[in-house]
Amino acid sequence: MDRGLATVPQLLGCPRGRFFAANVGYLCSDEEQVSLHFRPRTHDAVLAVLDKVDVRAVAALPEAELLDALGLAVDFARYWQPPDEEDLLFAHPDVVAALRPIAQARARVRPVRVHSTPRVYEIGGPADWAHLVDTYPFPVPASRRSDWYSTTGEHLDWFIPDWVAVAADFDAVHLTVHGYLSAPGVAIPLVANSGATVLAGWDPDATFWLRDGVVTIDDEPTEWRRTSDRPWAPEPNSP
Repeated sequence: MDRGLATVPQLLGCPRGRFFAANVGYLCSDEEQVSLHFRPRTHDAVLAVLDKVDVRAVAALPEAELLDALGLAVDFARYWQPPDEEDLLFAHPDVVAALRPIAQARARVRPVRVHSTPRVYEIGGPADWAHLVDTYPFPVPASRRSDWYSTTGEHLDWFIPDWVAVAADFDAVHLTVHGYLSAPGVAIPLVANSGATVLAGWDPDATFWLRDGVVTIDDEPTEWRRTSDRPWAPEPNSP
């Protein structure tokens, strides 16, 4: 939510963006029986909670809680089957209206600068993904027909990027957090090709490295684990 009001329609037009906004609303709720893991399950109950959210509380949420809200939106993503029941609830017009003030709220973020030489294509929203697919199209009408019909409810000629062709021009492709909250799981129309695409299977802030030798790993990996009673944390015996 760090790019301002102009991106709110994109966020609310994406299942993952709506799920994230609802999670933030639940975190800011004064209802004692509502949390990320104790959630209202009916249309009326969802509205009753979201309509009472004080959006001023969004800016006060700790970073760890925002990451938990984002993580849960990732956990329930569905790209190969029909939408989750909560995704259907959050797509209802009056629930979208209740989510809008939450999506418009501004959370504080710390910008960072990455000093690197690789050529990286950045996906910050649906248009960036569509441009990548239009520029390097790879038709997949048969392999994605039933999957993405289940996900989007649309029968279209589907395309994905030709990753071999992308790798000829870029070292990596990076999906920003905003890109994740505004692009996945919906049919994105193409301009240069007759059809559409779906961004599926990505994580927020993920980078797909396409060429060998661009990234080196200089240390042992750190093992992380999440349990039912604590968030993600390094394993005690991990380097």
